[in-house]
Amino acid sequence: MKRSTKVIIFIIVLLVVIGAFAFYLLTQYNKYTLTIMEINGDNIMAKGPIALKYTFNADDEVVKNVNGEEIDATKLKVGDMVIVDSYAYCISTVTKIDNNGITIDVPNYFGFSVGNAKIKDVNGNNITVSNLVEGNIIEVISKKDNPIRKPDVAYYPNYIPNVKQIKVIKEENNMLLSLRGVVMEVYENSLSVMGIEAGNEPGTLYSVSFAEDGNIGFKQGQEVLIYFDGMILTTYPEQIHNVGKIEIVSEQSEVEIPDDVTRYYNNTQDKVDVNVTDLTTEGVTITITDTNELPYEYTNDYKLEKEVKNEEYTGQGQYIGEATDNSVPGYTGTGLEYIWEEMNKNPDVNIEDTIEDLVFNLPNMTEYEHYTVIGKKIYWTNLYGELTDGKYRLIFSGKGSFPILIEFSVNNGEAKMISKELGM
Repeated sequence: MKRSTKVIIFIIVLLVVIGAFAFYLLTQYNKYTLTIMEINGDNIMAKGPIALKYTFNADDEVVKNVNGEEIDATKLKVGDMVIVDSYAYCISTVTKIDNNGITIDVPNYFGFSVGNAKIKDVNGNNITVSNLVEGNIIEVISKKDNPIRKPDVAYYPNYIPNVKQIKVIKEENNMLLSLRGVVMEVYENSLSVMGIEAGNEPGTLYSVSFAEDGNIGFKQGQEVLIYFDGMILTTYPEQIHNVGKIEIVSEQSEVEIPDDVTRYYNNTQDKVDVNVTDLTTEGVTITITDTNELPYEYTNDYKLEKEVKNEEYTGQGQYIGEATDNSVPGYTGTGLEYIWEEMNKNPDVNIEDTIEDLVFNLPNMTEYEHYTVIGKKIYWTNLYGELTDGKYRLIFSGKGSFPILIEFSVNNGEAKMISKELGM
């Protein structure tokens, strides 16, 4: 036999052996592609591909939102993320609503412990579990001689034993959660959106950053579906920054906008005028003229504060800590010498009994005039007692709007107004 023929045969045999060994290795391990949902120490909960589609009638299931709060299933819409009682752990997505009922995509959930598994980032570098974050898409490899343990009941996750390796495929998935909403305003790099939570009444406002594809034709009144990483900053409006995608669901939402949301976007303080009269040590009359098309609402709620000496005021600042090569000490500052403090209330007096609503004979209005005049006569003596000499502040609250601040002084039994302003 020629030498070249022997070499060829040897190479073929070697390739067969390598292939057989590789096949053997492959058959010894299971591989799962998952999205990390929760990390608790060395234990990870992750979501796999869609396991099944489940159709149900709204009256037959207990349905909750992603926070675990029970909601009205008849108000669900396509794209809402919910937890259905039959699959209580699984956060599922509503994909169809028709005469047959409500259909959800139920994903497979998996739990596993990192243990001694090797963990690698997207570049193949070794990392630790502390480098993993919720939203990572990972590849999990486990030994086949320890098969996956199926749950005893539907809502528990599958458990993957004996994990050997975890490889990050994509560092963050910005589509862990979704939020449906109505576009209220469109800005250069963001949207202002009124949320329509699954099965709940609308009303929560959000500032939503654009996804990578930017403004895809957003307009006021559209209904949109926002996919994001689940992080919401609880300011007002609440903020969503890490956005993966925004879909335009419909060009004109049929959702009714609540009055307080309309006021937030359309009303201005410039159209509110406050007149203060009959100021005495016993009370005051407030007249509010509101020319906003949808006037603010004003409640019978107020409090009376007095300016007092700040007992913690030192008159000079104080350093905290010591200077080092890399830092300087903090400084407390001097604080305020005088502060506002609410006066003691009589617990037996109802605040409603200290306010009288005034009725005005308004002149005839034309169709182009929009204004409301509200009058309140406040008698605070029964609630707060007699006022001694000093400086006072009355805070009259509005529902969903802003407080009216009236400062006045009392000297020798006479009250004199200092200022009035609309707060924030």
